[in-house]
Amino acid sequence: MSKASLSKYFIFVLMFTIVLIYKIYTIEMVSDNLNYYNVYNNIQNDTMPFQYEFILSLLMYISSSLGMDFFQFTFFKVLTFLPIIIYVDRNLSKRNNILSYLFLFSFISPPMIGTLIFLARQSLSLEFFLLLSLIHGFRKKIPLLVIMFFTHMGSIIWVPIFLWHKRIVAILNSKLFWVVSILILLISIFTGMDLTKTLIQYLSTLNNLPSFLMANLARKRDFYVIHEETDFDTLSVLNTTFAVIPALIYIIMVKIKNVEHYTVECLCALYGLSFFLFALFYNNQIFATRVGFVAYFFGVQYLFLFLLLAYLNKKRLLNSK
Repeated sequence: MSKASLSKYFIFVLMFTIVLIYKIYTIEMVSDNLNYYNVYNNIQNDTMPFQYEFILSLLMYISSSLGMDFFQFTFFKVLTFLPIIIYVDRNLSKRNNILSYLFLFSFISPPMIGTLIFLARQSLSLEFFLLLSLIHGFRKKIPLLVIMFFTHMGSIIWVPIFLWHKRIVAILNSKLFWVVSILILLISIFTGMDLTKTLIQYLSTLNNLPSFLMANLARKRDFYVIHEETDFDTLSVLNTTFAVIPALIYIIMVKIKNVEHYTVECLCALYGLSFFLFALFYNNQIFATRVGFVAYFFGVQYLFLFLLLAYLNKKRLLNSK
């Protein structure tokens, strides 16, 4: 690794750590943050608060047994994101350029780190997805796929990206699919279309699913349908805009047909699927920001990633992996 790369990653790690410490000790104890705080402090009494989504609670139990408090646990949990992001950046290209810096440093803002804290299970499952995108060979992926699933069962929608990679990527990474997703978002915004209740009620009728999945679906149904009828408002114009801009950049600038890079294919497919689901369920705000959380919360990071991909592809600097 060159001195320039070492310097880049050192500065990135240092700044990320400083902002992370600041964010942890200024965290607002509301909503999911308060829930995780209470869960952590009671983890010795209730070891499976999320039931079958037990990976995070297992880590909490181990951390609590070692004498760490919630804030120390959260610090180390979020810190695990660092080496994965660095490896993803390194996996794309060993050349340094301004877009690589922008991609890395877009993870440093307090709102971004706050998102990693707030979406504890989702962000942890995302870490496992990123690791899976760096591993070749499906059999090697199986242990991580299982861990990802039991971290957050919603991640089951990502499994086809690895299981039927070529066929799924051909669909999710096609620019027609992305154009259709934008059209669906516009229809959702202007017509108020909401398919959430229909989807969840349909899934609840699938009696051949394992009992633990049925129980999980029942909880999700109650949560999303009940909250759909409240005045809870999570969508912001800014986040929605930054969900759309990367999609437009991808359609216009990224020549995906010229890219033969497994990690890139997985990352693009992840955003394509997330943006599609966000658009489809836009009018159920909680559900849209959960199934489409990658598009909604990581739009800025993907904006720079797609600009970086377009540049690397044009200059033929993208690693051939």
